[in-house]
Amino acid sequence: MTDGAGTDELGKVLQSALEEIARPDNWVVRTEPFWCYVEPPGYGRRPQGWKLHVSATCESAPPVLERAAKVLLERRACFKFAKGLAQVAELTSMRHPRASSGKFITVYPDDDEHFRVLAEELHQATEGLAGPAIFSDLAYRPGSLVHYRYGGFTDGLTVLDMDGSYVPMLVAPDGSWVEDRREAYYTAPAWVPPPLPATPAAKPDEQRGGPVLIAGRFEVDEAVRHSSRGGVYRAADRRRDGARVILKEARPHIAPARTLLRREAEMLDLLEPLGITPRTVALLDYQDHLFLAEEEIPGSSLKKWVADRSRDESSRRPPSPEVLDLAGRLVDMVALVHGAGLVLRDLSPGNVVVTPDGMPRLVDLEFAARPGEPVVPVMTPGYTAPEQSGDRAPHPACAQTADLYSLGACLLYLCSGVDPVFPSEDEPVRTAGERMELLVRTAAHGNDALRRLAPLILGLTATDPDERWDLTRARAFLRSDPPGPAAFDVIAVLTPGEQDLLLRDLLHHIVRQMDPEGRHLWPPVIHENRMGDPCSVHTGAGGILPVLNRAILVLDDERCRDALAVAAARLNEELRREPRVLPGLFFGRSGAAWALYETARTLGDEGLAESALAYAKRIPLRWPVPDYTHGTAGAGVAQLALWRATGDPEFRVRARFCADRLADECEHRGDEVVWPIPEGLESKLGGLVHYGFAHGTAGIATFLLSAGHALDEPRYIELAVTCGRTLQSKAERLGDIARWPVGPEGANPTRGAEPDTAWWCNGAGGIGAFLIRLWRATGEPGFREMAEMAASAVRNERWALSHIHCHGNAGNGELLLDMAAVLGDDRYLTWAAELAACIHSGHVRRDGGKLIPPQATPELSCSYNMGLAGIAGFLLRLRYGGRRWFMPDDFSLETPAR
Repeated sequence: MTDGAGTDELGKVLQSALEEIARPDNWVVRTEPFWCYVEPPGYGRRPQGWKLHVSATCESAPPVLERAAKVLLERRACFKFAKGLAQVAELTSMRHPRASSGKFITVYPDDDEHFRVLAEELHQATEGLAGPAIFSDLAYRPGSLVHYRYGGFTDGLTVLDMDGSYVPMLVAPDGSWVEDRREAYYTAPAWVPPPLPATPAAKPDEQRGGPVLIAGRFEVDEAVRHSSRGGVYRAADRRRDGARVILKEARPHIAPARTLLRREAEMLDLLEPLGITPRTVALLDYQDHLFLAEEEIPGSSLKKWVADRSRDESSRRPPSPEVLDLAGRLVDMVALVHGAGLVLRDLSPGNVVVTPDGMPRLVDLEFAARPGEPVVPVMTPGYTAPEQSGDRAPHPACAQTADLYSLGACLLYLCSGVDPVFPSEDEPVRTAGERMELLVRTAAHGNDALRRLAPLILGLTATDPDERWDLTRARAFLRSDPPGPAAFDVIAVLTPGEQDLLLRDLLHHIVRQMDPEGRHLWPPVIHENRMGDPCSVHTGAGGILPVLNRAILVLDDERCRDALAVAAARLNEELRREPRVLPGLFFGRSGAAWALYETARTLGDEGLAESALAYAKRIPLRWPVPDYTHGTAGAGVAQLALWRATGDPEFRVRARFCADRLADECEHRGDEVVWPIPEGLESKLGGLVHYGFAHGTAGIATFLLSAGHALDEPRYIELAVTCGRTLQSKAERLGDIARWPVGPEGANPTRGAEPDTAWWCNGAGGIGAFLIRLWRATGEPGFREMAEMAASAVRNERWALSHIHCHGNAGNGELLLDMAAVLGDDRYLTWAAELAACIHSGHVRRDGGKLIPPQATPELSCSYNMGLAGIAGFLLRLRYGGRRWFMPDDFSLETPAR
């Protein structure tokens, strides 16, 4: 039985093999968007085992499939293959993820003996054909297209881990679960015997890497980055007394890595007399890999240059004189390239190095070309001119006017740190120029350098290439006297009417995206091969329900009301489907139970309310993680809230249990109070020691402070005050802002955040939320001062962050609303409206309205922490007031004046 293998050349190859070998067997062929699955009759797939991968290139894929299919059909093996040459091109492209690069055919042997037979016969059948090495596997023999690794045979074997995500798992012989790790290097469970006598043991992570000597000359001491195309390394040149070089690698059979590396060497040689590029040191083949060594330019990328100088200023942007000076040098540099008859095609902040004396230098020139000559496509989101964006196949190089757009986008980044990424829109789409103008007008508020350069940036980034300012006009503009402060009209805030329109668009999209029949009521959030819990606040219905609930109460929106009733019933069912109950407020089930109870009250559904309360009493409170989002503190917040709402003494006892554990388990380290997360947990949090809200001192102290007052327990309050003093002592003051490190020096990696980023989860956004509550409770002026400095920090960093709640403007905007609620100061409402304007500047028009991509990407999530619900929640509270979600508060923001 077959649904057809498609009409692509590869489908015809399979069909021919089936007709030749498999008749009269009734094989099952199933074609999906990327893969074609082939199963023998009566096949029952094992859950896990040794599996085989066969690599290929676009040119070799047809013969590889032809030869491999004969072996697999004769041996009655289940397999899948990339269904067409377009898919093979994706698997072997430079930008494909390294862990799955090159995996053209995947084979699922019946057992280890079947594996060994297939491995040898596939190797013999495909020997001599071309294909890249597969990083995640071991090669069957040196140079073989056949590779193997141990792993799951299906995607259905998943388990809810301690971090609140469903992850693929393997089952050990003793019945325990082991994560099915899918890395870009070979790994295997320790308990699995090798399938072949020569199989080497997988190296522990700490043993990977080490000094490498390339071609007997270049001693590699640091990897800058890895990709499917090959690595980029820092190295010492032994032939030149250890002179520092950047070494770039092009792997064989990854298209078009070798061509581009040779192109870069050619462009460096052409531009060397201009003094704006590195000098070529060597271009050489080594073990079938091509390497380009070029001199290392001292300095930092323009991206890092902007970040470093922003961190030295309370305004979170580089000083205007430095910006204007470097802007002129960037214009001059592009003019030199154009004078040499070339077009860069890929000018971005990552491809410019700023030397210690402030001179820009161009690096990564593999896409530079002469206008009109054949080139491969390139796309750097935010910096590629609109006329280049649709290119998918080789084509003539664009005109030099494309570089003008990229230059204007770089100047915007130089002034503001904003990447001008414009995801796709539904028809009728706005032009890139229209979207750029909205972004520049909004980002220019309070930014003198951007107001000065705004006409130049908009002139360079005009949608029509013929209307862009040329470099002569750009130089003349930079030499002119700066215009007065009113010369460029800026957008300061999002008005109440605009807030309402954006809010309703977000809410209606969320409602339309709901799937009442699916296990995930809203499209699941998948990150790093992990699927978010469909019930949690972080990624699931638990965070969306409260937003819809509030929308009903203040907007009386019938679409929201109907959706809320359906979603609440489905969440109630789904909570009981998963046997493992995690306690966390955001990543566990505490927030979901709390949200379900409040929703039931709005709906007047007593049975649903009782069900939510019964579930909340099942939540485990004895947990190794103490924090707010994953552990004890967050569970305590929900128990405390439910006691206040119901008066049920069991919730009071449970809330006290959480507070007692936290009070007893804190560590006093000199003048600071911390709650280390234990080492060795099967969790990404293991070993962390944080000061911030999500995983550390600020969030835990917020619960203790509230519990102390609610439960009349002074020791909780005293401990919260000590936490406040800890955070006071760790703050770095800079002008009118305060910044905090993630945790004690050397205690843990930052894991994605700068050490003093103003995030809700990990910096000023969350720490300020605790400190303003602590001032409200104690009246100590120092706590208010620090909260005000944290609020200034989140205002100043609004252009450095994404739009979402967890580590973006929606979460930080909630701090500003807290400040307005506690202090009665309308200034913070204005600041919150500024953040709303920043969010609005990144909108796309889809689904009949304005929507907000989470981090300048096309993907939209409806979740609270990672998507639209958190943004809608912030706008609801900004526009209509009320209590803050998932906080143990006894105060509300009064409805702002309309």
